[in-house]
Amino acid sequence: MKPVANVTERTRFRTILQEPSIRPFRKSMRLGPTGINFLYNALPLGALYHLSPAWSHTGIPLGINFFLGEARNGKVQSLPIYTEQDLAQDPTRKEAELLFLPGTPGAPYAIVVPGGAYFSVAISVEGLPVGAKLHEQGYSVFFLRYRCGRHGGLPKPFYDLQASIRYITNHARTLQVDPLGYGVFGFSAGGHVAASMGTDNFGYLPQRLPKPGAMILGYPLVSLEERNLSINFVIHAYTGRKWRDILPPTYILNHMDQNYPPTYIWQCRDDKLLPFTGNGEAFRKKAAQLGVPCHFRAVNKGGHGLGLGLGSEAEGWLDEAVTFWEAHRTAAAAISAETPPEESGHRRLHRYRASDS
Repeated sequence: MKPVANVTERTRFRTILQEPSIRPFRKSMRLGPTGINFLYNALPLGALYHLSPAWSHTGIPLGINFFLGEARNGKVQSLPIYTEQDLAQDPTRKEAELLFLPGTPGAPYAIVVPGGAYFSVAISVEGLPVGAKLHEQGYSVFFLRYRCGRHGGLPKPFYDLQASIRYITNHARTLQVDPLGYGVFGFSAGGHVAASMGTDNFGYLPQRLPKPGAMILGYPLVSLEERNLSINFVIHAYTGRKWRDILPPTYILNHMDQNYPPTYIWQCRDDKLLPFTGNGEAFRKKAAQLGVPCHFRAVNKGGHGLGLGLGSEAEGWLDEAVTFWEAHRTAAAAISAETPPEESGHRRLHRYRASDS
């Protein structure tokens, strides 16, 4: 198969996946679980919006062309966030993958957690376009494919994020990244996963990890109190009748305290998949109650799934978010440097550990 010359909205996903440099990373590039990939793969990128209105295809070619260039130059790495012993204990952990694009040596890093309704991980839609822009600014970028579908019942995706940050922290010198003051970027369901890193049960403190410099959350799921058809679908598809036991610990708003990291959050008012008042607006109010630094950008029109937001009212959010991150990154890094997480004296019950998944 010849290399793809240049990806456009007319390029079919199948053509991209057959690109030689992409083959080692096919698992993360796929848009859906086994069984539905055939449909996605046969479509040109421009048709994705018509198939799934939750995904905006505007920035997809930009992100994929960036990723292709880095992969062809041998710069993309797939990192083993779980040990062989971890995989033997729970084979579903093999579904998780962490891709790495080195930035300027010693630079801060961002970990990007795409959405996909816990049905898929849309790295091509929300991961690569955002990562491309961050990488242009010199940041090292990690992309997390967390467990989803039948292997991804909550809170397993939370454990995948914990394991990823633990791996990066323990291998920071080899990876040539600054392990302190990192940025956690998450979207939709991935925003739910990302937001967990600040909570009092799944977050950095009970997991004894460095404090994030900032949480950057795009139209995230942070509460299940206000529901609609899409949320009910996720609940019943991935938790079934046991949701009352499984889900309450994952309600982000119920597990925030004054230690929650500074957060930049944005959402469209006309979001039909995740209620605006019950998620973005509710998070803003909770952060204000706790005194947590928070910048909330309410976008009037755009729906759900804009990703980078090119050509929409949300365009420019990433520049604002990076400025917010940089304004808070040094303080978070200083806290982690002065008081290592393992010595923080945090007394929360360590019930939700990666080893428990």
